[in-house]
Amino acid sequence: MSYTTRELLAVLTAREIKDGWSVFVGIGISQLAVELAKKMGKRKLFTIYEGGSVDPELKPPYLPYSTNDIRVGYKALMYPSCLDTFIYLQRGYVDLALMSAAQIDMYGNLNSSLIKQNGSIIKFPGSGGANDLATLAKMTIVVLPLEKRRFVKKVDFVTSPGWVEGGQSRKEQGIIGGGPYKVITDKAIFDFEPNTKMMRLEGVLTGMSLEKVLENMEFKPLVKESIIEIPPPTNEELQILRSLDPQRVFIK
Repeated sequence: MSYTTRELLAVLTAREIKDGWSVFVGIGISQLAVELAKKMGKRKLFTIYEGGSVDPELKPPYLPYSTNDIRVGYKALMYPSCLDTFIYLQRGYVDLALMSAAQIDMYGNLNSSLIKQNGSIIKFPGSGGANDLATLAKMTIVVLPLEKRRFVKKVDFVTSPGWVEGGQSRKEQGIIGGGPYKVITDKAIFDFEPNTKMMRLEGVLTGMSLEKVLENMEFKPLVKESIIEIPPPTNEELQILRSLDPQRVFIK
């Protein structure tokens, strides 16, 4: 079966999420990835939405379009306030936050605020809750396409800190969350080397060359001695994913 980039990202993200984690999710790929993971057998996953919904069920085709959409409360265990969800983050109740951005650098710092281009500034929506997720969650997974304009040597603005400048700099600056765990793209998956905290190539999608991965990055990541081959989405994964979003709102 053929698949879109968004479908690929959702499947790869679902595979990386471990059963039993509490996951702070957003709208789109992240929520579909968590629901796919549940359908594939990870039934102890626990989801938290920024708007306040705790562990709801998706009801296809009526998917929520924002974290404050009432549809995100379907069969939720609780529906507290937005403030409460960030208190859960502060208290260490969130294992994983799923994130994305316009730019990312070798230390996992994220920019979703502005881009400097040809002497002008292009502004984006900004942080929202992204900075809170990056600084408070036990770990983060960043999901985005692998493109040179996104994987840059230095982000134009640090909206959400990753490992800051590497090494111990995150802890030295008083950031209590655990930091970036993985970066999932449509061509490869990266982790972060434990000592330097630099982005490290972990696996490459079947049929994708190392050269093709590197030419889509401004910086050269570290490379594991043994790079794994990442299989493409299976028919089962795609069928379940498409049943969650039959109108293809988020996976087109």
